[in-house]
Amino acid sequence: MENLLIVFVKAPVEGQVKTRLSPPLSLFAAKELYLRMARSIYQGVAQIAGVRVAVAYATQKNYPSPNWLWDNLKTQAAFEWFAQSGEDLGERLVGAFNWGFAQGAARVSVIGTDSPGLPANQILLAFNLLKDKDLVLGPALDGGYYLVGLNSPIADLMFGGVKWSGPDVLETTLRRCRSLGKSAGLLPAYFDIDVAEDLKYLETPELRHLLGLNE
Repeated sequence: MENLLIVFVKAPVEGQVKTRLSPPLSLFAAKELYLRMARSIYQGVAQIAGVRVAVAYATQKNYPSPNWLWDNLKTQAAFEWFAQSGEDLGERLVGAFNWGFAQGAARVSVIGTDSPGLPANQILLAFNLLKDKDLVLGPALDGGYYLVGLNSPIADLMFGGVKWSGPDVLETTLRRCRSLGKSAGLLPAYFDIDVAEDLKYLETPELRHLLGLNE
């Protein structure tokens, strides 16, 4: 196995996902939007040739497994998941990368579920860049990143102590990378859906169709 993509997913529980979208959305509507985005992201990346996909799942008692992601797909045999571990995003990233490299992957990338419609060619570009770069980041328009990839198990050095809120997460990570003497590559920028003003990105006909928002 060369390329492993890990998708971070949370259980779709009302009041626990996408709460910063309420208002204007109700907590129920925010949960429904999250569920649609998570399914569309997972089912899109699961079709990318040459990329193994696994889910890092934050469990909840009513959703003990992420079967709801693929319950309308024809086969479930190849789908795999593991439980997230860690107190903050940095610790969870370290755990996920360590899991991926322990599986024998040469290159590991991680995405979330906040960027519906993310083009498959950007994910493939990340793995191509990781052939030469130690770190690859996909810049989000809010100053964070929608994808992070490594080609060696250095996640504990790269992400430990990073402050994950605020507009300078990308720059902080790049500075950490340079301080370690590692090389970095950047993907084209893309949006993510975190706060109410981000809902504007969902107004295109293509994304509304992808997420079933016209139904």
